[in-house]
Amino acid sequence: MLGLQLSERYNPGEFPTHVVFPHRFTLSNLYPLCQTFLSASGTLTLTRNLLITTHLPTMNHKPFSSAQKRVLFVTGTRADLGKLKPLGIALADEGYSTAYFTTGMHLLKEYGNTKDEVYKIRGAIICEFNNHRFGPHPTKVLTETVRGLKDFASDFHPHLIVVHGDRVEAIAACLFAAQNEIRSVHVEGGELSGSIDELYRHCNTKLSTFHCVSSLAAKKRVVQLGEDPSTVFVIGSPEIDAHLIDNDITIQDVMRKYKIPFQDYGIV
Repeated sequence: MLGLQLSERYNPGEFPTHVVFPHRFTLSNLYPLCQTFLSASGTLTLTRNLLITTHLPTMNHKPFSSAQKRVLFVTGTRADLGKLKPLGIALADEGYSTAYFTTGMHLLKEYGNTKDEVYKIRGAIICEFNNHRFGPHPTKVLTETVRGLKDFASDFHPHLIVVHGDRVEAIAACLFAAQNEIRSVHVEGGELSGSIDELYRHCNTKLSTFHCVSSLAAKKRVVQLGEDPSTVFVIGSPEIDAHLIDNDITIQDVMRKYKIPFQDYGIV
C-alpha cells in the first residue's frame, strides 16, 4: 500500500482530483497511478516544499516522456506570466512537454494568489514553490529559488529553461541553467530601466543561451554586451498575442462589473 492521502481540496462524495503522495515516490514512476486516481487535474506533493500538478486529461503522453523535448518556464509574477504563457502554449501545440515553475508573488495572498492564472493553462505540468518561506530578503529568495529549481529539475529534466525580464526568480533560473549546462532563453532582454532591475536583466542576458527581444534597439544592446547576433531574435512582446485572442467579455460587461455609469471614457 502506498498510503495515499487525500488533500484538503478533496470534497467528500466526489472522485478525488488531488492526491498527496509520500516523498519517496517521483512523478516518473507514479504516472500509472496518477492516471488511475486523478480526474480533472491532479496534485502531487514531492520533495521539500514542492507542489506539482499535471492536467492529465488533456495529455496523451507521459509527462516526463524521454521522447519529448521538455521546456521549463519560470514565473514569479502575473506580469512575467503574461509574457511567457503565449510561448508556452505555442510550444505545447507543437508537441513539446511544458512545465511552469510557479513561485514568488504568485503564491502570496497579499498579491492576489495569482498562481490561479497558471492553473488555467491546460496540458501543462505546474510546480508550486514558496521561495519566501524564510522571508522576503532578495538573497534568501535567490537561494531558495535555486534550491527549488534543483529539486524539480531532477525529476523534469528540462532541455530548455525560459525566463522573462529582471526579477530575482529569473536570475536564479539563469544561474541554475548556466551551472547545470542547460540551454536557456531570456525574454525581453536589452531593455533600459535605470534601477537594480537593469543589472539583473543584463546579468540574465550574459547567463542565457538565446535571447528573444522586443525591438531592434534591444537587440543592439544585447549584441553590445557580447552576445552572438545569431542567438538574438526580435519577436516583439509576446504579451500582444494574449491581447489578440477573442474572448466573450464585452466592454458592457466590464462597465457593469465595475459600476461605471458614464458612456464617455478613455483607455490608458
